[in-house]
Amino acid sequence: MPKGPVNEHHSLVVPIKHSHSTSDGEGKVPILGAFLDPTPGAVTEVEQAISKLRTYAHAELGKDLFVFERAFPTRGGYHSHINCIPVDKGLGANIRNTMFTMAKANSHRGVRNENENAAIELRELQNPEIRVTSLLKNAEDDGLSGYFYCEIPFGDDGNEFKRFLYTAVDDGSTRRKYVPLQFGREILASVLGDQNLSHWKACVVSKEKEDEYAESFRDRFNKYE
Repeated sequence: MPKGPVNEHHSLVVPIKHSHSTSDGEGKVPILGAFLDPTPGAVTEVEQAISKLRTYAHAELGKDLFVFERAFPTRGGYHSHINCIPVDKGLGANIRNTMFTMAKANSHRGVRNENENAAIELRELQNPEIRVTSLLKNAEDDGLSGYFYCEIPFGDDGNEFKRFLYTAVDDGSTRRKYVPLQFGREILASVLGDQNLSHWKACVVSKEKEDEYAESFRDRFNKYE
């Protein structure tokens, strides 16, 4: 469970490693995001964990699952993690529309050094046979500097969702490729009409409440492991 959860069912999928050895074995380089973890089997385990959480949300909670990862290096270091947030059913279209509206507006916020931000050009990944990892590895060859990936629930059976991806690639322009730190949470905050949800600091609960949430999750999720 993250610090400052959106709700009591909010969980994180966190890969064990956050760096890997260079090809010559002489050093370590950070792993940009969970879907680029080169450890054998790591990405498959991540995908399986998300699938179990989606089943849990639908069968146990009667909810859908909104999934997102914002993977951009930070000055303090970035340990990749994927947010998995159960939400009320039927919010998928609203989440998608809100996301695209906010993505377009990104070029007008957070400007630094007098350079405009680039709009967040999200694309839907319509072919389910193409893994997001494959697309990200291709983007790495073009100078990938970060990405935002999400799975938005659609349909009635709890297992249907649409995938969207933005890849920030250095193309030599002055427009800063950037996704706001709390972008995923800000989308939900707008959809749910509660701006406090947009930042974890406004959602911090007591240690006792954290323990209560975690224990409840373990007890209820255990059957889906």
